Amino acid sequence: MRFYGSGSRLFAHVYDYGGGAREFNGWFDSELGESCRFGPAADGRLRCLPNTYSMDTFSDAGCTSRVRVEYNSQCPVAPRYAAVALPREPCRSTPTEIWRLQAEPATTEVYSLDATGCVFQQTSETYALDVQVDPSAFVAGDLVEEPRGERLKATVLRAEDGAWHVEYVEDQVLGVSCSPDAQTQSCWPEDPVAIGGFFADSNCSEPAGVATDDCATPRFVGSQTRLGGQTGCASYTSTLNEVGEPLAIVYGRTSTGACQLKDFPSRWRFYRVGAPFDPAGLAPLREEHLGTGRLAQRVWSTASHERTIANFGAWDMERERECSPVAFAGSSLRCAPPSGVLFYMDAWLRFDDPACTRKIVTDTSSAADCNVPKFALREVPSTCGASPIESVSELKLLGVRTEVFRRTDTGECISESVANESNVTRAFELGRAVDPSEFPLVTELTEN
Repeated sequence: MRFYGSGSRLFAHVYDYGGGAREFNGWFDSELGESCRFGPAADGRLRCLPNTYSMDTFSDAGCTSRVRVEYNSQCPVAPRYAAVALPREPCRSTPTEIWRLQAEPATTEVYSLDATGCVFQQTSETYALDVQVDPSAFVAGDLVEEPRGERLKATVLRAEDGAWHVEYVEDQVLGVSCSPDAQTQSCWPEDPVAIGGFFADSNCSEPAGVATDDCATPRFVGSQTRLGGQTGCASYTSTLNEVGEPLAIVYGRTSTGACQLKDFPSRWRFYRVGAPFDPAGLAPLREEHLGTGRLAQRVWSTASHERTIANFGAWDMERERECSPVAFAGSSLRCAPPSGVLFYMDAWLRFDDPACTRKIVTDTSSAADCNVPKFALREVPSTCGASPIESVSELKLLGVRTEVFRRTDTGECISESVANESNVTRAFELGRAVDPSEFPLVTELTEN
């Protein structure tokens, strides 16, 4: 079962997990020789635009001449395109102009706009704009709705060259987009109104839900309910409530704990938390693992056994855990558990003693976080693209720290406070080296 397909011009980038398990990872425009992703072009149509970023930097003190700052100047291939964001209508995605860049870079002053005006940032290697590319040069596509079982429908992007990909799923009964939830084995509503820091009453005892835009009336308020005791680490479960009546004013606590009226951005909307919603009312889904190798693709099917959408990442059948592709040194990809590793660089190492002799790595987490990483993945700085993993070590949790130590450029060992009101800093000792084959290989392919 595939959730994508290449066309005559757009070829699918995929992660090949072996044994027939493959995962979609974007598009390659074979005519332009560029990776691309779909978004609104300057003519208003969805088109597969080159993977670049919007240029909000300039080479002059008046902020009139746009340039692309080249942060990866050591890359063997010079950038060819840059994007310029256009004004957007409320509640619509930002349309983008695509410009071809001049072939040769120049070292220029770089400016950007902020609330005070046009401000000097740095001197850097930049590429100037050459000509704007006509939007028709890029493959167009449309979003098409297709049924998935009796209750769900999938929104599929279908390109004019025949390429396609399942974008997202919607629950037609509830009228919300949803995504697979492993805990409830259901299609869980996406982007419910959040709870946090705002209250409906002047005593700050009744939490209020907040929506950070006014584009649509929300259906649900989402929150996390703690399981177990109220101290130490704990597990949480997601809960849903109906959205209650809208609120014109809300309250919040000051740094001293007092409850008072609270200001908020004009587009934010607030709601009372309504009645609990029983997850049994969600569309049921069933997880399947497809493939004959160690790594399987995670897909979700409806109650009528119609395969609907795939998860990002794979399932390691041997270790019985989820994993995601990570770049290792030597241009290899390996599937590492996203919640069981800690990434670090040598520059981030700290010490657990005032003599700076006991090296440690640290992370910041909630005091209630029970997830303790088992492996440390050491990244090496890269002058071109993502930083690859050089080595892997086991981790031993030493405990929570409010103070660690580091060496200055002159070699002095100094104290560094890591106290935090809302989170804790955990210290780990690096243990034995781990063979990277602990994490299975993944192959990156382009299908035509």
